[in-house]
Amino acid sequence: KYAVFPARLIAQSPLPMGFLPPITKRKAFTYLYPDEELALLGCTEIPLVWRLLYGFLSREGLRVGEAKVLEWSDIDLRRGALNLDKNKTDDPRMWALNPGTHEALRRWRKIAPSQQWLFAYPDGKDIRAGGRADKMRKYLKIAGMRRPQLSERTAERRPLRIHDFRATFVTVALAQGRNERWVADRTGHRSSDQIATYSRIARTHAELNLGELVSLAEGIP
Repeated sequence: KYAVFPARLIAQSPLPMGFLPPITKRKAFTYLYPDEELALLGCTEIPLVWRLLYGFLSREGLRVGEAKVLEWSDIDLRRGALNLDKNKTDDPRMWALNPGTHEALRRWRKIAPSQQWLFAYPDGKDIRAGGRADKMRKYLKIAGMRRPQLSERTAERRPLRIHDFRATFVTVALAQGRNERWVADRTGHRSSDQIATYSRIARTHAELNLGELVSLAEGIP
């Protein structure tokens, strides 16, 4: 725009209107501490399929939209691998499951209500229906979550969302010394800037010695 006017170097800008993203204020986000996540997984008042989904997101880093459409054919239970061919960025990726996740899915497969969907209700229907955020907030209360940052909604902070289980994954992974490439292989982040958002809080996590997540197979009764 400056080259057009006042510099008058070109007749018009080659960039279309709206090409550049708007500058927005980034709000503080939160994530579940390992002890809080363990309390959530261990609360038997919460349906098993949702506890399994939350723990899966925290340990594998998928977007919730990617996880909810996973089929058993996407999981190599014998080798412990996940094949994510369909995803938001159209970038098929594959990785080795966390050992605890692998074992949890082996156990889940024996009682899983659906022969198609990885995450399904007792009647076999998948969990793609809405209301996930409301369910999660209700389940957090049932599990005894009382930390103010989990529910605060202010000009500076947003409350915990189901998407933030992914934030738990990235934060804990970085705090445990995993590098950006390892994280991106699972999350699909395409730039260091996206992952760097979590770096400061990951350092704090490490300094507070908050630890890592327990095995998903052992965390769920």
